[in-house]
Amino acid sequence: MSNPVLIGIGNELNGDDGVGPHIADALADSSKFTVFNAGTQPENFTGKISSIQPSHVVIVDAAMIEGEAGSIDAVPLEAIDEVCFHTHYLPLRHVVQRLIDRCSCKVLVIGIRPVSTEPGDGLSPPVRKAAAELVSLFEGLEHG
Repeated sequence: MSNPVLIGIGNELNGDDGVGPHIADALADSSKFTVFNAGTQPENFTGKISSIQPSHVVIVDAAMIEGEAGSIDAVPLEAIDEVCFHTHYLPLRHVVQRLIDRCSCKVLVIGIRPVSTEPGDGLSPPVRKAAAELVSLFEGLEHG
């Protein structure tokens, strides 16, 4: 069985919107995940991911979820259209549905509430802290 897949989504040039790619880059050498930094076009990676046939796909992205900046939460798949995700060319639900249809995999979408998604800002301290927490959590997961 293949490793689960982690997809980091976002635009690294737009402040906290770069949190998904930041996490993907931090986990790029992971032995626990097959990692894709999908930038702003996660739909371009569904073919590669479906060829792996993972049982699980974790998507990480900046999202206007409840809570303070830097809050981390799972976004229920049925609520994806109600949550504002940034810089996607296709709605995230299309990407999720394509993955489910092609891989018969379980998909978990994790949102991190941004402070700013303005160009040139870089990751804010609360979002950088949230990213470090997620990376640590993912690195500590056991296989199986």
